[in-house]
Amino acid sequence: MSLELYTDGDSYIYKPKEIEGFLILNYNKIQRQIYYKFFNHKLGDNVKKVEDPQYAVSLYNLFQKYITEVGDIEVICLSEFNDEEGEECPWEEEETPELEEFFGSEYYEETDILIVKNISNFIIE
Repeated sequence: MSLELYTDGDSYIYKPKEIEGFLILNYNKIQRQIYYKFFNHKLGDNVKKVEDPQYAVSLYNLFQKYITEVGDIEVICLSEFNDEEGEECPWEEEETPELEEFFGSEYYEETDILIVKNISNFIIE
């Protein structure tokens, strides 16, 4: 399972080589929140390959840790994000089962926990 890492300057993009789509992570340091979303789209022209993957790997590790633990960093799914007036987020809802399976995304309803694979399960190219 291979991953390519990209960035658009603000967010980090984790693109599986084997399947279409990607996981996007954005960390707001001031609010201490990680935003994430699975997309089935192709990457846009405004992204470039990450030269030094150290920060992207660290961000994924924070995402993987805090998605299951209550801590000082909050993990928020962009597809569930509402603005302050209670309107729905403009992100189009899309089904991403193949991506979610690739990243090991599994939701446990009884405990309200989402679990994803550790980044050590992937080969970073």
